[in-house]
Amino acid sequence: MKQLIAAGWLLLATALFAQPVVTVPEFATENDSIKIIFDATQGGGGMAGYTGTLYTHTGVITNLSGGQWAHVIGSWGNNSTQPSLTRIGTDLYELVIGFPRQFYSVTNPNEHIEQL
Repeated sequence: MKQLIAAGWLLLATALFAQPVVTVPEFATENDSIKIIFDATQGGGGMAGYTGTLYTHTGVITNLSGGQWAHVIGSWGNNSTQPSLTRIGTDLYELVIGFPRQFYSVTNPNEHIEQL
Protein backbone atom coordinates (compact mmCIF):
# COMPACT_ATOMS: atom_id res chain seq x y z
CA MET A 1 0.00 0.00 0.00
CA LYS A 2 2.84 2.41 0.85
CA GLN A 3 4.39 1.77 -2.56
CA LEU A 4 1.10 2.59 -4.30
CA ILE A 5 0.74 5.84 -2.36
CA ALA A 6 4.37 6.76 -3.09
CA ALA A 7 3.84 6.04 -6.80
CA GLY A 8 0.71 8.20 -6.77
CA TRP A 9 2.58 11.12 -5.19
CA LEU A 10 5.40 10.71 -7.71
CA LEU A 11 2.96 10.85 -10.64
CA LEU A 12 1.20 13.87 -9.15
CA ALA A 13 4.49 15.69 -8.59
CA THR A 14 5.60 14.93 -12.15
CA ALA A 15 2.32 16.26 -13.56
CA LEU A 16 2.45 19.41 -11.45
CA PHE A 17 6.02 20.26 -12.39
CA ALA A 18 5.96 19.20 -16.05
CA GLN A 19 6.87 22.12 -18.29
CA PRO A 20 6.02 22.51 -21.97
CA VAL A 21 9.21 24.52 -22.62
CA VAL A 22 12.68 23.98 -21.18
CA THR A 23 16.02 25.54 -21.98
CA VAL A 24 19.35 23.78 -22.26
CA PRO A 25 21.23 24.80 -20.23
CA GLU A 26 18.47 25.29 -17.67
CA PHE A 27 19.74 28.64 -16.37
CA ALA A 28 21.19 30.03 -19.59
CA THR A 29 22.94 33.37 -19.94
CA GLU A 30 23.71 35.47 -22.99
CA ASN A 31 27.13 33.79 -23.10
CA ASP A 32 25.78 30.22 -23.35
CA SER A 33 24.90 28.22 -26.44
CA ILE A 34 21.16 27.68 -25.95
CA LYS A 35 18.56 25.17 -27.12
CA ILE A 36 14.87 25.40 -26.36
CA ILE A 37 12.86 22.18 -26.20
CA PHE A 38 9.06 22.23 -26.57
CA ASP A 39 7.06 19.20 -25.41
CA ALA A 40 3.64 19.40 -27.07
CA THR A 41 2.12 16.97 -24.57
CA GLN A 42 2.75 19.31 -21.64
CA GLY A 43 0.91 22.44 -20.57
CA GLY A 44 -2.53 22.39 -22.14
CA GLY A 45 -1.42 19.71 -24.61
CA GLY A 46 -3.21 21.44 -27.48
CA MET A 47 -0.38 20.70 -29.92
CA ALA A 48 -0.03 17.02 -28.97
CA GLY A 49 -0.04 14.83 -32.06
CA TYR A 50 0.71 17.71 -34.44
CA THR A 51 3.36 16.73 -36.98
CA GLY A 52 3.64 19.88 -39.08
CA THR A 53 6.07 22.76 -38.85
CA LEU A 54 6.03 24.93 -35.73
CA TYR A 55 7.20 28.53 -35.82
CA THR A 56 8.10 30.85 -32.99
CA HIS A 57 7.76 34.59 -32.55
CA THR A 58 10.78 35.46 -30.46
CA GLY A 59 12.78 38.34 -29.11
CA VAL A 60 14.67 39.39 -26.00
CA ILE A 61 14.40 41.81 -23.13
CA THR A 62 17.63 43.69 -22.53
CA ASN A 63 18.94 46.12 -19.96
CA LEU A 64 18.26 48.90 -22.51
CA SER A 65 14.77 47.86 -23.67
CA GLY A 66 12.78 49.14 -20.69
CA GLY A 67 11.15 45.78 -20.05
CA GLN A 68 9.87 45.57 -23.65
CA TRP A 69 10.74 43.00 -26.30
CA ALA A 70 13.69 44.01 -28.46
CA HIS A 71 15.53 42.44 -31.38
CA VAL A 72 12.34 40.61 -32.38
CA ILE A 73 12.87 38.22 -35.28
CA GLY A 74 10.42 38.63 -38.14
CA SER A 75 6.92 40.03 -37.88
CA TRP A 76 3.93 38.60 -36.04
CA GLY A 77 1.79 36.28 -38.15
CA ASN A 78 4.30 36.01 -41.00
CA ASN A 79 5.75 32.51 -40.70
CA SER A 80 8.13 33.07 -43.60
CA THR A 81 10.11 35.44 -41.34
CA GLN A 82 9.87 33.40 -38.12
CA PRO A 83 12.34 30.78 -36.88
CA SER A 84 10.97 27.25 -37.20
CA LEU A 85 11.38 24.50 -34.65
CA THR A 86 12.85 21.15 -35.64
CA ARG A 87 10.86 18.04 -34.80
CA ILE A 88 13.20 15.81 -32.77
CA GLY A 89 10.71 13.15 -31.69
CA THR A 90 7.05 12.45 -31.16
CA ASP A 91 5.59 15.69 -29.75
CA LEU A 92 9.10 17.11 -29.17
CA TYR A 93 10.45 20.14 -30.99
CA GLU A 94 13.71 22.04 -30.68
CA LEU A 95 14.85 25.57 -31.44
CA VAL A 96 18.63 25.91 -31.58
CA ILE A 97 19.45 29.49 -30.68
CA GLY A 98 23.15 28.97 -30.22
CA PHE A 99 24.65 32.15 -28.83
CA PRO A 100 21.77 34.59 -28.26
CA ARG A 101 23.73 37.78 -28.95
CA GLN A 102 24.35 36.48 -32.49
CA PHE A 103 20.90 34.92 -32.96
CA TYR A 104 19.11 38.15 -31.99
CA SER A 105 21.71 40.50 -33.53
CA VAL A 106 22.55 42.25 -30.27
CA THR A 107 25.68 44.14 -31.31
CA ASN A 108 25.87 47.00 -28.79
CA PRO A 109 28.51 45.91 -26.23
CA ASN A 110 26.64 47.90 -23.52
CA GLU A 111 23.37 46.05 -24.16
CA HIS A 112 22.89 42.78 -22.28
CA ILE A 113 20.19 40.15 -22.70
CA GLU A 114 18.19 39.66 -19.51
CA GLN A 115 15.36 37.43 -20.81
CA LEU A 116 14.55 35.42 -23.92
